[in-house]
Amino acid sequence: MKPCQVSIREYSTLEALSDYLGIFLIASVILASFEWLLISKISYIVYIEGFVTVVLSHLVFRRKIVYLPKEKSIVFYITCLFYLSILLTYLYAFPYFPLFPSADFKTHLQNALAFTEGMYSSSLPANPAVELLLSAWLSIGFDNPLFYTRLFIMLLNWSTIFHVYALGHKIGGRKVGEVASISYTLVSPFWYHTLIEAGLYANLLGIVIGLCFIRWFITMLEKQGIIRYFLIIVTSSVLILSHSSSILILAACIMAVIYLRFFEGEDLKLRLIALPIIGFLLVLLTMPSLIFRLPSALQGPYFMATTSDVILEFLKHAPFLSYIYAFNSISLVLFALITITFIQSVLNKRLGYYSIFYLWFFGAFGLSFFSSNAWRFALLSFIPMCVLSVKVFNDILLPIFSKIEAYMLNPQTRRLLKYQLICLVIIVLMFYSTADPLPAFRFASWSRDQQNNVYDAMLWFAQNTEQNACAVSISNSQFYFLPYIAHREFLGIFPSGHPDTVYSYLKDHRPGYVIVWNRLHPYNETWHYVDLYHDSPYFVEVWSNYEFTIFKVK
Repeated sequence: MKPCQVSIREYSTLEALSDYLGIFLIASVILASFEWLLISKISYIVYIEGFVTVVLSHLVFRRKIVYLPKEKSIVFYITCLFYLSILLTYLYAFPYFPLFPSADFKTHLQNALAFTEGMYSSSLPANPAVELLLSAWLSIGFDNPLFYTRLFIMLLNWSTIFHVYALGHKIGGRKVGEVASISYTLVSPFWYHTLIEAGLYANLLGIVIGLCFIRWFITMLEKQGIIRYFLIIVTSSVLILSHSSSILILAACIMAVIYLRFFEGEDLKLRLIALPIIGFLLVLLTMPSLIFRLPSALQGPYFMATTSDVILEFLKHAPFLSYIYAFNSISLVLFALITITFIQSVLNKRLGYYSIFYLWFFGAFGLSFFSSNAWRFALLSFIPMCVLSVKVFNDILLPIFSKIEAYMLNPQTRRLLKYQLICLVIIVLMFYSTADPLPAFRFASWSRDQQNNVYDAMLWFAQNTEQNACAVSISNSQFYFLPYIAHREFLGIFPSGHPDTVYSYLKDHRPGYVIVWNRLHPYNETWHYVDLYHDSPYFVEVWSNYEFTIFKVK
């Protein structure tokens, strides 16, 4: 079996970059864990040590790097820059908070700051890797942890495309890497839900580490060595620390080796599957509480998309497929085509290393039937789906194109048809894609100013209120982050809170403040809540901007 078209000892600059990014993240997580165990605090020193580890790994491996000519990798560079521009546009639109209230954002930021300040003395939280990395990042001393946490997540999202390309390049060469990276940018909504909506930061790090693990695992199968064995063991441990659902990646790799050995007759050493198991056992022995939380990956808020769409109604008994369709409707077609290529490849016994992604993809599909987290598994499945889109392109689209091309004698016509087909596919994908800057600009027309006003209100609190001050908000969840900017207690949200009701609560929590959204008013009414607080005998206005007015209890 020779699914890889490049030498083990020769890497493109992009593959080397993917390696260095992966080693840096893995080393930083491990070093941050040791630093916390030793001094109960995490600092940016772990990043310096992580960088030193990268340099040392380069010296140890002494790889011969093959610099790809610009004209040969220009497709990836364009895709990469386009993806970065989309991420930056959405970061511009939502600089401090996600679009919707995100428990992940609040929890990870809170734990990361606790690690940074040496306030986290209990056992490690669930899925601690991303918080260990974030705490080292925030320990640099940024004055705005909200923005720099968002920037951290954006950069982590951007790094994913390098790992997708490198993995595609590993299993099939440059063109496979380019198709996989284009598919990830245009088809996968995972980055959008991570950066803009749901959080899923631990899942994001699990994806990044998982893509590195798969590529290193394939390399290790082809050429063994003590250093590669060590790298697989360490990476599998960090993968489990990233998110409990990442165990699916380990299982897919192990099952793929068994399948290739017994069903496709490949000369693979079965004893090598013990390496990721050793990494799993290391976490079990050193941090058993993390392993015992693995079943929690199947639990979570269950919600089904409710709509009059006929297709969603038809898919209501298969939540995984309904979410696949809801997140990106054209991906349901891709699911069907992937299933066809899977059947073809199994019958012809030529799955190769793609078997890892088929097992990952269909494993998520199977687990979703036993989980109230079907939406999470559906989002995660887009990663292997994008790699498997290469199989769809090679096994279905290209043969169709070749048959059409056979009827065209003119080489120029063939070339024109080829470019037209590529443009048509990209246009169709763009039509359904979340990688569209226009919604971001529409969001920015109101969200950026609103978030800036929220942040200004928090700064005012930090500079102008008593140390023991506390606050409530009238229908604005973003002030849950007030303690991380102003270091003042936030007591909660009072949706449509009447002044008398809020006063009866705050009179026992003085000095107390109320943050009122200036535009908030009852449905179909012309008056605003801010007017009620202006007229109330219990409150006095102390500060305001375009979006909010702050009142203090008299």
